[in-house]
Amino acid sequence: MLTLSWQRLTGVFCLMSVSLTTTALFAADTIERENKPTIRGDIVSILREEVGIRAGGGEQKIPSGEITSIRFDGEPAEMNLARSAVESGRYDDALEKFTELQNQGFTGRAEPFLKQDAQFYIAISTAELAMAGARELSEAKTLLDQFVSDHRNSFHVLRAYETLGEVNAAMADYSAAEQAFGELTKSQQEYYKVRGLVAQGQALIQQGKASQAEQKFNDALQQSQGKEDLASLTKSAQLGKAGAMAASGQTKQAIQMVEELLNNSPEDSQLYAKAYNTLGFCYAQSNQPKEAMLNYLKVDVLYPHVPQAHAEALYNLVGLWQEMDKSRYSQDAKASLMRLYGNSPWAKKLQ
Repeated sequence: MLTLSWQRLTGVFCLMSVSLTTTALFAADTIERENKPTIRGDIVSILREEVGIRAGGGEQKIPSGEITSIRFDGEPAEMNLARSAVESGRYDDALEKFTELQNQGFTGRAEPFLKQDAQFYIAISTAELAMAGARELSEAKTLLDQFVSDHRNSFHVLRAYETLGEVNAAMADYSAAEQAFGELTKSQQEYYKVRGLVAQGQALIQQGKASQAEQKFNDALQQSQGKEDLASLTKSAQLGKAGAMAASGQTKQAIQMVEELLNNSPEDSQLYAKAYNTLGFCYAQSNQPKEAMLNYLKVDVLYPHVPQAHAEALYNLVGLWQEMDKSRYSQDAKASLMRLYGNSPWAKKLQ
């Protein structure tokens, strides 16, 4: 017999606790994890910090930070196609697919969780598009605020808070961004604690608070360094620290830090785009406009498929080309920024 305890949140049921005796909550479910084997079994609990699944004769507790997606038994085939669109960065496609699924409605035992999935991915896709200038930031904020209000115990909610913080920072609402990122630092999981610290540091850099930002990145590095499962976060913290150091005048050390990271990291579009933007910033801070331009240009040429980084690079190229008396190139960079990311925070800085 299955006993469930539910809490109604704004008209949508969220699972708060599950006790299992003889029957699983779902059958033949699949948990996809980042850089770890997929787990197939019977989900027995879904909580903010972990998901319980019975597999291989025993029950496992999977931290929510490890989970990239959950496929529920009996869900429409289109659900996983829509999730794949999000994972591959095809946010327009994902938004269309999830909106269509949401309008069609869901049935079966997994209905509340499929509704929750659709609401989450619609909010995330809208936010990613908004931060690249293709949707309104205010629309994304509304959707994310609604999700975290409706589903405070969802395994998605910490990622939703992170994206909400990024949207708030893009809108220059740094108090709200700090509050959202603070939800991550309160997590039981090191993964989310470190992500929260890195995000807080990046928001502080945007506010010109370099010394406070550097401390956040140092705190993140203290928790993540030497831990293989947090390696990508260590690199994010290192890039953030380099940016903070450059902003406070420590440009030589900052440049060396980023170059070492690039030399010791396999090719990764997101990482490399951020790293070359950081190098561009470091060289600009050290009054080397040509070197700064070359690094931002690498992002423009090699990583135009990383929208937020590409928009940042184009914005900086506008000013650098002008500084180097290359007004035609400056105009071309501005035209590209306005054409591709005309509603982005970077484009709005030029308006």
